[in-house]
Amino acid sequence: MEHKVIRIIWLLAAVITISSAIAQLITKNIIPGLMHFSLAIVMFSLLYTTKKKYDEGIVSKGYWLFMFWIVLLAGTANILVGILQVISVA
Repeated sequence: MEHKVIRIIWLLAAVITISSAIAQLITKNIIPGLMHFSLAIVMFSLLYTTKKKYDEGIVSKGYWLFMFWIVLLAGTANILVGILQVISVA
């Protein structure tokens, strides 16, 4: 059940990220920070599924640690950029 919920959240955030990126390319930034926040959700859900795969023995510890640090840095950067976008509009 947990895997289904996180996959639904991941899919929803991915659709929001793609649609807001296309909208930003075609017109202007409709909702500031939306793309960055939803991309951070996609990244952290990827981290969650990688942790579950590590717990089940599907991926190695090195792969898990690599994904952990990459997603932590990139997810945090996306959240910070999203906050800066919201602040710059306000």
